[in-house]
Amino acid sequence: MNYQTTHNVPYVPRMGRLIDSTEVVKVDEQLRLVGTCCESCSARFFPRDDLCPFCLSEAVSNFPLSATGGLYSFTVIHVAPKVWEVPYAIGYVDLADGVRVFAKLANSDVKRWTPDQPVKLVVEQLASSDETSPLFHYYLDAA
Repeated sequence: MNYQTTHNVPYVPRMGRLIDSTEVVKVDEQLRLVGTCCESCSARFFPRDDLCPFCLSEAVSNFPLSATGGLYSFTVIHVAPKVWEVPYAIGYVDLADGVRVFAKLANSDVKRWTPDQPVKLVVEQLASSDETSPLFHYYLDAA
C-alpha cells in the first residue's frame, strides 16, 4: 500500500510510529501531539498515559505538547534490515514545555543538523486513513 500524507510528503510506515486520534489534538489549526502531566509530582511526559511513570500516580491530565524545541541529540542510521530505506536519521528534541520526544528527522543529511538547533515537531494525518479512524505520524524538521 502506498501511503501519502495530506501534504504529499512520502511516508513509509516502517520508518515511523503511527499514532491514532487519541494522541493528537488540533490547536490553532495545527496538529499537535498529546502529552501527560502528573498532578501529584508535576512530571510531564510523552507518550500520554493513564499512570505517571515517575511516581505511579493515576492523577494525570493530558495537554497539547509544544510544537517547537531544541534538538538534543541525533544519529544517522546506515545499516538496517534489507526492506528498510537507509540512511535515515533519528533524534531527541527537548520541547519548550520540558518534554523530550524521540522521532525521525525529516532529512538524513548530517550537515543539516546540530545539537541545540531549533526544530519543529510536525504532525501529519495520513491521506490513506479515513475520518472514522484517522492515523497520524510525526517527525522533526528544522524550524
